[in-house]
Amino acid sequence: MKKITLLPILLLSITFQTFAQKDNTELHLAVEKYLQLTEAQWVFDETMKQTKMVMAQQFNNIPKLEGIDEDMATRHKKELMDFFDASINWNKIKNLQTDLLIDVYSLDDINAINEFYASNAGRNMVAKTPEISKALVTMQQQLLSSMKEGIMELLKKQSAEKVDARNSSE
Repeated sequence: MKKITLLPILLLSITFQTFAQKDNTELHLAVEKYLQLTEAQWVFDETMKQTKMVMAQQFNNIPKLEGIDEDMATRHKKELMDFFDASINWNKIKNLQTDLLIDVYSLDDINAINEFYASNAGRNMVAKTPEISKALVTMQQQLLSSMKEGIMELLKKQSAEKVDARNSSE
């Protein structure tokens, strides 16, 4: 008698799991399409190129900072870059981004977003995003540069305040 009672519950559970898996598979495929339409891998690759350029510039100071010979510095730089490449790569980022989008958006949402990115306006947006991003970075750099004098004045004031505080506590 108990087997008969549990059977409908078991069948219902299996049915819900099947629909959930189907929806999750469709959602996963829709997210894959989103990543393609938004050229997410290209954006990632370009970001990593910029990041690596900054890192390489920073690594150029290693021999000066540590007082080591150029061969050792070159080897250390390569080890650091290899570690970086192994730690942050497109497959890892893609999986994290996919999981995030699946958690945040419904299948209907992703499909609607994909419709936009597949449209002329969406394709134009993707095509013009690098230009806009570059302009924004330039604007931010200009703003930061214009703040330089004010920051230096503030740091001088804070430094003097620290010196005064140390002197008064003695």
